[in-house]
Parts: sequence; C-alpha cells; structure tokens
Amino acid sequence: MFIAHPKSQAARDRILELFILEYVLEKKALGDFNDFNQWAKDRSYPTLPISKLEELCEESAYLNSKTSSASSGGGTSYTLTSDGLATLEQARRDFKKARAECIKTVEQTIVKQCGRYKATEAYDLDKIVEEYLCAIFSEIRMMANYFRETSQVFAAATELDRFDYILKRHLPFNDGKYFGEWKTAFVEGLKTASGGQNGNGYVAAVFHNVLATYYLNRSTKPSAYQVDKLAARQIYVDTNVLYAMKVEASTQHQAVRYFLDRLAGLQVVIRVFPFTVEEYENSLALTEQEVKKNEVSTFLLKWNPWLYQEFMLNKGRYLGQIEVCRQRHSVSKGKQVNPQSYDALDAELAKDNMRLDRDFVKLSQEEQDTLWSQLRQYMTASSWSIDDYYGFIQESTKSRDKIAHDTDCIYNLNEKFNAIGRDELGPKLMFITLDRGLARARKKFEFVVSSEQFLEFMMPYLFLNDAPVKDAERFPNQLLSAPLGTLLKVVREVEATDLVRGFLTDPTAADQYEKGQLGPVASEIATTLSSSRFQGVVEQVRDLDEPQMREVADQIAEKFDQMETQQKVSYYESQSAQFSELKFILTEKDRQIVKLQKTLKYLKRQRPRGGR
Repeated sequence: MFIAHPKSQAARDRILELFILEYVLEKKALGDFNDFNQWAKDRSYPTLPISKLEELCEESAYLNSKTSSASSGGGTSYTLTSDGLATLEQARRDFKKARAECIKTVEQTIVKQCGRYKATEAYDLDKIVEEYLCAIFSEIRMMANYFRETSQVFAAATELDRFDYILKRHLPFNDGKYFGEWKTAFVEGLKTASGGQNGNGYVAAVFHNVLATYYLNRSTKPSAYQVDKLAARQIYVDTNVLYAMKVEASTQHQAVRYFLDRLAGLQVVIRVFPFTVEEYENSLALTEQEVKKNEVSTFLLKWNPWLYQEFMLNKGRYLGQIEVCRQRHSVSKGKQVNPQSYDALDAELAKDNMRLDRDFVKLSQEEQDTLWSQLRQYMTASSWSIDDYYGFIQESTKSRDKIAHDTDCIYNLNEKFNAIGRDELGPKLMFITLDRGLARARKKFEFVVSSEQFLEFMMPYLFLNDAPVKDAERFPNQLLSAPLGTLLKVVREVEATDLVRGFLTDPTAADQYEKGQLGPVASEIATTLSSSRFQGVVEQVRDLDEPQMREVADQIAEKFDQMETQQKVSYYESQSAQFSELKFILTEKDRQIVKLQKTLKYLKRQRPRGGR
C-alpha cells in the first residue's frame, strides 16, 4: 500500500479510498459496488454501504466517472485518471526504491559490525525487516487505541527485547554474544534508515499498513478533553533524562528528545528541580576533571559517561578540549546553581521546553538517610538472588550525592502529588526516569514512570489531530527511531585504542583489566601486554610522549581488532554454511514429499473399483 496524499480527506476516508484505488488498479474499473465489497471481504477489508462508496469515488482526485447510456444498462463506472495512474505507478516505484534503501542500510550496518557479508547473505533480510517493523508498529497501534490509567502501562523491565523471537526464528545463532552483536547492528541499521530528515518511505508504508485498522476504528473527532487532561498534568524529569536530552552521544537522546518535543507541541511544559540541574552540572564537571587528568584512565573507561562518549566521538567539533564540550552541554554555563542564577537557568531551560520548579525543600542528612533506607527497599527486584540484594544494598550507600538527590526529589514530588491527587488517568503528577532501580520504586510511589512506561502512556496523545497522516512519512520514522533507541546499549563500547592507551598510562589498569571489569577485549589486552615477552616493549612505550604513544597504541589495537574480526568471520561463515546446508536438506525433503504425494495420487487412481 502507498501513502495517501496528505491533502485528500480525513484519515479514515483516506484509508478507505486506498482500498478503492487498489481495486481499480487491479480490475481496471469499478462499476459494481457489490463486486467491490466481495473483493474487500476476501481481503479482510471493511465492506461499505453503496452510498459511502459513491461518495468516496466522487470525491477522489484519482478517479474519473463515466455514466453509460440507458441502452447499455445505465450506471456509473470509475477509472483512474491519467494523473492518478501516474501517481500510483510512481508511488509503487518509490516504495520499491525506499524498501531497497532500507534493506541496504540495515545490511551494510550488520556487515560493518560483524565483519563479513556471510552475516547477512544466507538469511532473508527483507522478510526479517518487514516482520520486525510489523511487530513494533502493531504494538504501537495497540498503545494508541486507548487512553490508559498509568497503573495499566507495562512493567519497567519490559523492552523491545520481547521481539527477539522474530530474529531467532530466522537466525541459527546459538551464541548469545554473536546474536546480541547481530541484533544491535540490525537495530542500529533500522534506526539509521529511519533517521534521515524525512525518514524512509518503506518504513512509513509499513506503519500505515499496520495502522490502517486504527484509523478505521478510532473516533473521527479529536478529543480536546483528553488533551486538556494531559496539559493539566505536572511532568518532572530525573537528572538522567535531562542528561540524555542535552547530550547527543546518549543512546537515549533521540527517544527523549522526540517525546519532549511532542509534549511541547501539546503545550505541556517539563519541570525540573534546581538540585537536579545541580547534579547534572556536577556530573559534567567530574567528567571534565577526570579527562584533564587522563582521558583514558581506568576510572573513565569503566564509567564511560555520556559527555565523555560525546567528546571522544567528536573531538574535532570541540577543538580537542573537554572544556568546550562541557560548556556546550551545560545549563548553568559556569554559574553556580542558586536562587541568584534561577532566572538565567530558566532562560536556558526554556529553549528545551523546560522550567525550574523553585518550590521545594531540602532534607537534612538524617532525614535523607531515613527516607533512603525506605526508598531502596522498593528499588529491589523480586527476581534477585540474596547476593544480588546485598550487593545492591552495599552499592546504594556509596554515593552521598545520589542519596541526597533522589531522596530530596522523591520527598518533594510525593508532597506535590498528595496535594494535587489523581484523576481517571492516574496521578496528575508524573516523574520520568531512566534509572531502572528508581523506576521500580513505583510500587510505593505511583507517580514514578520509566521512559518505556511514559512512551505507552503518551502514545494516544501523539495520534490526536491526525498527526500520522498530516506528517505521513516523517512521523512514522520518528516514532520508530525513538523506541529503537531504548533497545540499543546504554553505554557504547570503548575503542580498543583507548583501552591500550589506558593500560599504558594508568598504573591501576592491569589489575582491573585482568579481572574483566572492562570487558573481554580489555582482559585479552592485559593478558598479552603483561606477558614477559612484551614487558620490555611496554616499559619503553610508557616513556614516549603522547603523540608517539597514541601511534603505538593504534598499531597494537589494530592487531587486537584484527583478531576479533577473524573470530567473527569464522563464526558467521560457519553459521552461514550450516544454515545453507539445512535449507538444502529441507528443500530436498519437500521435493521428496511432493514426489510421494504424486505417487500416492497415481496409485489411488489405479486402484480397481470395488477393490479393497
């Protein structure tokens, strides 16, 4: 199906018009409305009253009407106009081109990540992409159908991982590492395909196909009442949401940015506490401080904060200076966060449809500790082992600043929630967080929602006023790209070059690398460079200046990358060969079954009548 012209009629009528045009394109003309309804019924399309069909045909810019003479039986038939036929044929060509571009982008991303065409060529990538898109858009259709009370949205732990069954149905991988790598590349490819200025036409077409029943069944009138209900809500964000919104390197950036922008379009302003801005600024300052000491220290490589990722990915943009990067993403722009700077902070936040909530109280340390001991009990998961539980309890006491922020935040939000209450859609105050632990505290504090829960809550509002058809191509692509961002890894993997440089410059690196605290590649680097035959080389390299050390690190890292690539190539080639062999065996079995069926059919014909 192609996308209806945005200037035709209401969303529901556009879908019905598409069915008529599909019929005319196939049958050459429409003169018998009963035949159309039978044709529609065979395809599980809705059947329509004759009067409605006549109305749609008469109003369509793509159809000509011709009334036959009484001697010929009378009646009106409809055919495509020359412009209409040209438009539809062009739409078909555009669809095929967009589909090819989408598949090619996904394929190239997988090959780049996995190092070999064998990672894609044995598998039906066209079918995998279509099924995956249909599954995601089907879920979006269900989300869009109903305005939900917030307690009815899905659990915080539920993510797009539940669509893994589609990939596993087509892929033979039995290694979790390589499946995860392939899936990440697949999702990244889809996200890239849908991330252009106007997105991809094929993605949009699948969206509108899946959403056709939504358009047909929804109310034809926008619900101003529901928009008012949303506008009446007070929506606050956690530090991590502010961070993801401001820093492009965050894998959550596009998703957060998209939904905050949509809220702005619905006249909903996001609120944030000054102490949340302060925590954000402190995180940026700590990143700058650590980069200045050693930009590849074990502490930084292990922490890998979003500002650090942004700086390392785009050094040229920031003139190689972490100070420039920090200033670019700062809200306070060097000012202290205090009442004297609130107006300046508000002016900066307003650029992103945010504003400070200056009405808050700060708890004493004793009050914070008391509330934290209660709060963290609700941040645990029932699936945890005893070791997981006590590990969390021990870890939760390490950051005084986090304890202070989260308790001040929950206390003030709870006070405000108790004051304004709830309505039929749930709490009239919502707090969005990317912190899985804090999101679990919703068991006690019902106003806390994860980004995925907020996505489901928001979905019906995004479809008001026919937004999907007014922005027929870009809207579906943006909508797809947003949840796909939540599926990608929260932290990007550190480059092998930086791991080598870290090993050479940080005295604490060897021990942490060998313990696997920075991943398997770091462990392999430590094992190799710590061996006796490399000891002399390592000592000499550590005496080099920074440019020379970087050059040597690049050469060493290249060798490790080559070894990793060889392992990938070997794995994917092996899997491809096995899969091809399996397909051959199944094809041969199918051929034998067909042959056997023909033989049985022949023997039945040869059986004498009355025979047993």
